[in-house]
Amino acid sequence: PKIIASVQPDEPIRVWSAGCAAGQEVYSLLMLFAEALGIEACLQRVQFYATDVDEAAIGQARLATYDSKQVTSIPPQLLEKYFEPTLDGYVFHRQMRRQIVFGHHHLAKNAPMSKIDLLSCRNVLIYFTPETQASIFVRFHFALKNTGFLFLGNSETLVNHRQIFTSISLKHHVYAKGLNLELND
Repeated sequence: PKIIASVQPDEPIRVWSAGCAAGQEVYSLLMLFAEALGIEACLQRVQFYATDVDEAAIGQARLATYDSKQVTSIPPQLLEKYFEPTLDGYVFHRQMRRQIVFGHHHLAKNAPMSKIDLLSCRNVLIYFTPETQASIFVRFHFALKNTGFLFLGNSETLVNHRQIFTSISLKHHVYAKGLNLELND
């Protein structure tokens, strides 16, 4: 709700799923925004970016096909609304899937997306050294709008002596921008 309230009705909402793997996270976020805004408004207002370093994972995410076991945690009413049954399981809603721009991206090497309202990076940073994580957090800081939020996974901690992010919810691993960074930081 804070993200939706922080942007003008004609202003896009930008969401980045960094380390999207097979796409479950970005499709979950898309469903949440569609539920909050309505499908039509979501299609008009929300821009989704899903990136990963693994080309095979990006290919799988683009297909948006999941077997029955992979969708068991989705409430039945959402499964019926956002997925189409197939012979082998389910595929995510075709028109909504087109809202997502998938791309190859290395968090430690490539420039971040920009003007992001919600940056979700769940259970990816654990694969990097603490020094590389610190560098990635600086990139994330620059990616987020001043009113944006960072959403981390349960296995990640934000060890940050410089306080570039402040906790909004420790329980849910949600953070907002903290200190402003200078280019020489």
